[in-house]
Amino acid sequence: MNTLVERMQSATVRFEKLIYFTGAEQDGEELLDLFQDHDGDVISWALGIKIDNILTDSYLTEGLEDAGYTGYFFANVHTPIRKCHEKGSKGFMFSWGTTTFTLLCAKSFEELVDLAINWAERKQKEMKDE
Repeated sequence: MNTLVERMQSATVRFEKLIYFTGAEQDGEELLDLFQDHDGDVISWALGIKIDNILTDSYLTEGLEDAGYTGYFFANVHTPIRKCHEKGSKGFMFSWGTTTFTLLCAKSFEELVDLAINWAERKQKEMKDE
């Protein structure tokens, strides 16, 4: 069986920022920093709840703690933008210098890896179909 790292390498996906949220007091500032890379819609999508676009407010992390997100992993997940040789071609090139990314969260690290791989595979299919 492949390790989590091998599965991520095979799927061409990686974590750029990763936080294990133990609570607003301990990890609130780092989580808000991670959220700064996203707008409110992306954060709402990742969390499955509607939030305001005000991301510098400590009430956000306190709210996440109150909503039961303590003990969750949060990550900025990246996959390279593929440049296909031609539409429908299996050949492509990429660089980790040009990526697309999103925010994901999960209760376990294994679940986070699964979500990241699924997201990357969807994004890569979209790139191929363009």
